[in-house]
Amino acid sequence: MGRGWRILVSVLFWALLFKFSRTETNLALTRPSSASSSYSTNGAQAGNDGNTDGSFLSGSCFASANQDSDPWWQVDLQATFMVKRIEITNRQDCCPERIHHISLVLFDQNPSVEPLTPAKPCYFISGTDPAPTVTVTCTRPVNGRYLRLTKTQQLDIYDLLQFCEVKVYGWLTYDNSLCSSFQQTRGARYDAASILTQGPEIDSSAACASTCERVRVCTGFNIRYKPEVTCELVQDSNPTSLDVDAAWDFYLYKSCWNPCVIS
Repeated sequence: MGRGWRILVSVLFWALLFKFSRTETNLALTRPSSASSSYSTNGAQAGNDGNTDGSFLSGSCFASANQDSDPWWQVDLQATFMVKRIEITNRQDCCPERIHHISLVLFDQNPSVEPLTPAKPCYFISGTDPAPTVTVTCTRPVNGRYLRLTKTQQLDIYDLLQFCEVKVYGWLTYDNSLCSSFQQTRGARYDAASILTQGPEIDSSAACASTCERVRVCTGFNIRYKPEVTCELVQDSNPTSLDVDAAWDFYLYKSCWNPCVIS
């Protein structure tokens, strides 16, 4: 069976599932998952196997390796969905406070294979949240096929990316171009008087996007990573004239209007 047929079968499967199911469906359940590293033999699949046991010894919790300085976990939803809500089951037998500085980002293509595919920030968990279940709603509507959780800041080598289950809820969409959230332009900067520079606590593109989403007049942002992360919020209604600058990336907010979904 060719790739096109596999995609069609997957879309039809989800369409029928949504049509006849009266309850919310966990889109991530047993879908293919991967990670930058794994602390144990549990592997990435432990993060979406349907088991919400909060004990690591149960074999159903995921954790990145100690030496991983840029840990991430990812699930392939195998179709394009408008994501409504994400639930993260926290580890309860040790260190639930490790849920912090985690970006939740969607992609249309696998970023491990296509690193230039545009990132679509859903939410950024900035502070520590030791609750048994951490529930987040995308700050603005966003769709995609691949959901990636990345820990952007670690206190030490033992501050791992860890959780026991990730559940994703939303709607199947016909077209992955319906919603782009933030559209990235690499090596470019918007230079205008209406820019607000953020403080040093903004340490990633996900954190900068999350800040922009909370500012009603924000239409995008510039971000530079070296020598330190600098986030600049843009307030112009039509920021289209960009300066070429390899040190910066520009993200333009794109609204989602009347998404065509299967219900």
